[in-house]
Amino acid sequence: VSNLSNVMGWFKKWFFIIRPFTLAASISPVAVGICAASLLGKFNGWHAAAVMGCAMALQVLSNLVNDYCDFRRGADGPERLGPARAVSQGVITPRQLLTAIAVDAAVCVVLGGYLIWLGGWPVIAIGVTAMLFAVLYSATRHSLASLGIADLFSLSYYGFIASMGTTYILTGQWNMLSFWLGLGCGALATGILTVNNTRDYKGDNASDKRT
Repeated sequence: VSNLSNVMGWFKKWFFIIRPFTLAASISPVAVGICAASLLGKFNGWHAAAVMGCAMALQVLSNLVNDYCDFRRGADGPERLGPARAVSQGVITPRQLLTAIAVDAAVCVVLGGYLIWLGGWPVIAIGVTAMLFAVLYSATRHSLASLGIADLFSLSYYGFIASMGTTYILTGQWNMLSFWLGLGCGALATGILTVNNTRDYKGDNASDKRT
């Protein structure tokens, strides 16, 4: 019973840390890309699952790197209005968070490699830039989130790039329906980002984070 309780506690802790309720931002553009592919008469469940898994892993990577960098920057202090962050609350150590980042990055590389095998060089361009921007969203002094330009990347990578890339992997074709549906998803994701940035404005400003 004690071991089971420890395992359940571990899962509950990491469930909170990866912020699964935010994953609709990465799920929705992939879902509409899958729908567009289905309308073209092409659907493969395994391929679709790989795209969905890679998209979610990339967003989790962005979430984890964001938590670590905001902790280092001092942006997650006690005055924070949003959900508490695990490192700031002492739930996990910075080293444990870095380990989680490395594991998730490995998952992204494995799934991304499979998608590259399916889709070729266009997927390399999408995958490499998506992973790069997932890290650069928060990392370095000149992170995307600190320069006030993260909204553009949210609109595209949680929008039409994800949806069109999904449809391309499943069909080998670029599709304008997928573009427009994905653009709507990206607009919603950007709206959520704007609300979060408005909520965190005072804390971000105090830590020199210009959203």
